[in-house]
Amino acid sequence: MDMEGIKERVGYYKELLRLFWLTVVTIGGGLAGIIASPSALDKGNILFLAVVGVVLIITFIVGISKLHRDITALIKKLEQEG
Repeated sequence: MDMEGIKERVGYYKELLRLFWLTVVTIGGGLAGIIASPSALDKGNILFLAVVGVVLIITFIVGISKLHRDITALIKKLEQEG
């Protein structure tokens, strides 16, 4: 892969990383809102939504760590070639 392709991929991964972080923050905020106002839902729904929210957050954090490793590897490759 040439330098320009690596730079483009790093840019793409950076945007994806931002999107993943934004998603984690959004899900976390929604989860906090659901837990903070339990009067709107019954206990079963709150528990279900809390579990789904936590699973989604963990999934996105795993994706974030993989993206971070990929970006770091591509930057090292750029440094070696450039």
